[in-house]
Amino acid sequence: MLSGSFNRIITVSPHLHRYRALNDLYPIEAITLDATPQLTSWLTAHVARPLLVGPDSESEQWVARVARDVGAPYMIGRKRRRGDRDPAQRPAAVVVREAVGPAR
Repeated sequence: MLSGSFNRIITVSPHLHRYRALNDLYPIEAITLDATPQLTSWLTAHVARPLLVGPDSESEQWVARVARDVGAPYMIGRKRRRGDRDPAQRPAAVVVREAVGPAR
């Protein structure tokens, strides 16, 4: 659908789920930009002791990288799914006992 309307796709830090690259999804030129340096810079300048929280195991690759770059702890949630399009709907509760990574 997108490839019929556009000749190029540019996106920032896409969550591709089970795909390796945007080019696996679209037959047009696909450019991916990385937001990690800007996010790291902003956190370093504006947040004294951040705790980074990722919603699920798939997010850990990005959360861990930013946490490492800013020297912050992080934690990752667990998601239960009934299928690809039907996550279990439950109220979220966060209890922090121990975070992963170094504290500043």
